[in-house]
Amino acid sequence: MKFDNPTIKLLLDNYRPVWSLMYANHLINWDTETYMPSKGVNSRSKVLADLNLAIQRQLLDKEFLSILKQANEISDLNIYEQKSLYYLNKSIDQYLKLPAQFISEWSELIGVTSVVWAEARKKNDYDLFEPYLAKIFQMTRKKAEYLNPSANVYDVIFDTYEDGMDSEELDKYFSQLKSYLNKVPIKKLANKNYIDLEKEPYSLKKMQELNNKVLDFLGHDPLRFRLDVSAHPFSLFLSPHDLRITTRYPKSGFNTSLMPTVHEFGHALFASNVDEELEATPLWPDTSYALHESQSRFWENILGRSRGFIKYFIKDLRSLNPKFKDLDVEDFYDFLNHVKPSLIRVEADEITYHYHILIRYEIERALLDGEIDTKEAPNYWNKAYEKYLGITPANYAEGILQDIHWSFGSIGYFPTYSLGSTLAAMWDDKLRKDLNIDYDQLDEKEIARINGWFRDNIHQYAGMYSLEESSLRVCKEEFSPKKWQSYINKKYL
Repeated sequence: MKFDNPTIKLLLDNYRPVWSLMYANHLINWDTETYMPSKGVNSRSKVLADLNLAIQRQLLDKEFLSILKQANEISDLNIYEQKSLYYLNKSIDQYLKLPAQFISEWSELIGVTSVVWAEARKKNDYDLFEPYLAKIFQMTRKKAEYLNPSANVYDVIFDTYEDGMDSEELDKYFSQLKSYLNKVPIKKLANKNYIDLEKEPYSLKKMQELNNKVLDFLGHDPLRFRLDVSAHPFSLFLSPHDLRITTRYPKSGFNTSLMPTVHEFGHALFASNVDEELEATPLWPDTSYALHESQSRFWENILGRSRGFIKYFIKDLRSLNPKFKDLDVEDFYDFLNHVKPSLIRVEADEITYHYHILIRYEIERALLDGEIDTKEAPNYWNKAYEKYLGITPANYAEGILQDIHWSFGSIGYFPTYSLGSTLAAMWDDKLRKDLNIDYDQLDEKEIARINGWFRDNIHQYAGMYSLEESSLRVCKEEFSPKKWQSYINKKYL
């Protein structure tokens, strides 16, 4: 039993209605991005506001807080009980500091903006989205002020995604990355010969079949996982037995459908492998977002772009387009791993991907610090792409409107993608040592061994450990970009 103390058991019993409200909130958000008619958004936003206010009321209930106070006075709790208390106290502290009116206004705003964003991107109309984005950044600054008026705004916001990590650590991390990336011969790698399949169409039916085959191969349970379509792929977890992932089907570039499917599976597998005693506790589904992204980026990059993965699905890949029938494993491998500056983050190679995240980190800091406003943001964005990648977006859709995150209010989320990509290389290094995995030869048995390693070392603990705690616990070393750099050197240089 993970929770033995009777006071903690009582506390978790009383926490259950909060978890149920969050469950409903997640289900509504999933429906908003998948099946909701667009005109339903205004009513939907009001429902979300009411739900979030109900969560606040439940957490700040006098009886609940009285039990929490008793629990906080207990000294001999086990690690599961300690961590549950820590994150519950952190959550309640936020709800105590955020006025109900702010929560309601924020919820209604976020309930609308993803639909506005989707329309703006489709129409390539930044002016349509900009007033909403301005409001999101304005309210994000206000949120930080409520939570900790004496602290750096970005530190306060980023702490909601990565517990205990601040912008000083992020600056050091990105500085180390930039120092390494500046030495990588990206132009030379970009000039390497390969067959570019980016603009090649594919059979929609065959692509759908391949995505489902891939999920089966990777170990998904069709009774627990669901794959749907959305404007921007995402994953959402209602319970360890109800995991929603989405992908997309652009007209060309099979990789723009395949890689998101594999990426989101990595998230869902993490959520599905949790010890079931942690469900309906403050430890699930929320966890270190960088830790979560380390799962999606591992499956996408290290496994999904491997020769063994391609070899297993070579017949399916060839069936996507008659022009592919004579392509071999190396042709697909070179395409999926080709390094070149590009405009779209989710389609970027493993190396230049970090520049995409760095750009978003810098623009978020500039917007939150008031150095620029949202009207100036597209120009800032374009200049940053020219600075770091030597390319400039031709329109808003391939520029500042390409990501959905800001429309969710997820300011500060982007660094977790870079941190997660780096952490994935640390998992790869440890996994190779522990299991002697050969990514050039993969089958269901090898996938099961990999999944089992992640379940035993990371997944079962859900939100127990932070990024840095996980690195020390599993790899016996501090988190740093060194293993990622070694991985890149071996694979590309």
